Amino acid sequence: MADWHLSAKRKGLRPLAADSKGLLCHANGALYRVGYDLKHPSFICSLPIEGLVGRLGNRLRIVDRIFRVAPSHAIVIEGDLFISRRSEIWRCNLATGQLTLDFVIPDGRRALEFGRIEQPNGETQLVFGEYFSNPARQPVRIWGRSSRNPHWTVKGEFATGEIEHVHAVTAIGERVFVLCGDFEHAAGIWVSDPHFSSITPLLRGNQAYRAAWIAELEGRFFYATDTQLQSNHIYELSVEGGNGKAQELAAIDGSSIYSGHGHGNRYFSTTVECGMPTGNFLRDIFETRRGPGILSSQAKIMRIDAIGICEDIFSAEKDVLPFRLAQFGTFTFPTGEMPVDTVIAYGTALRGFDDTCLVLRK
Repeated sequence: MADWHLSAKRKGLRPLAADSKGLLCHANGALYRVGYDLKHPSFICSLPIEGLVGRLGNRLRIVDRIFRVAPSHAIVIEGDLFISRRSEIWRCNLATGQLTLDFVIPDGRRALEFGRIEQPNGETQLVFGEYFSNPARQPVRIWGRSSRNPHWTVKGEFATGEIEHVHAVTAIGERVFVLCGDFEHAAGIWVSDPHFSSITPLLRGNQAYRAAWIAELEGRFFYATDTQLQSNHIYELSVEGGNGKAQELAAIDGSSIYSGHGHGNRYFSTTVECGMPTGNFLRDIFETRRGPGILSSQAKIMRIDAIGICEDIFSAEKDVLPFRLAQFGTFTFPTGEMPVDTVIAYGTALRGFDDTCLVLRK
């Protein structure tokens, strides 16, 4: 960590997307553009606030943490910022600031992460898989839309009994990786073509194949596991035909859910979370003990390069509030490409860094 330093930080600012002009951020119910020094935010538009919880969530951090009021993530597609907030997807035209409710995910389901697929005809497709508590393993859908077909439609669907939910849909070359969770045979890495004509399992049935992000660096595929049940690791994935093989590279202290991209490197975080629920509601909602696969009370920001070498960049301690009630301790990252030797991160449930945007430089 000695080569990295905290260059800037700003409480109350959540970075959503990064580009050459700076950051697109959320704060107090509004969207702003701000430079990488985090100074002088420029107003873009306000997100609608509904109900007492929504109003309180924009003013009181504890309400936001409990009810997940603020947007969770966003992505820029062809001049529009698509924002995920609970089951809603909002679209903001960055040139005009016009805001539109683009889609409401049916049945109260959500998107953990957006993905983009560049089609051979030149159009960009925005996709996501449904994320929700699904122990009965009901059918799970993959949704998509593009500028040429701006109506959200089902692109693919997992049958009853296959998976619990989708963590991420990531296009790399002509392959689309669909990362699924969480337990037993539901944990797995599936692969599809860009049109989702078929979705087939590549690796499944083991917590070693439970992932929330995958990255390609100079032709090599890397992912980290996302499990609270056993020790987590970085893996290199090789694909030959329809077969996959995962090679363990390095151990990490906690589950890894979030990652960001920056000039030939993948930056990712570890998460401090609790274990499996016991069935006792009060005990589970106020749980403060780490899961067996979470080896540290510190969430870390880490980097992996194209030759598979990992390094720690920054860390912070989980705060004292309960895991399920007030969120896991972790760092998230904006979508898009971050500047050279610069990491933009947002702290959640971390002592001294909760609800805080950080700029780390090398």
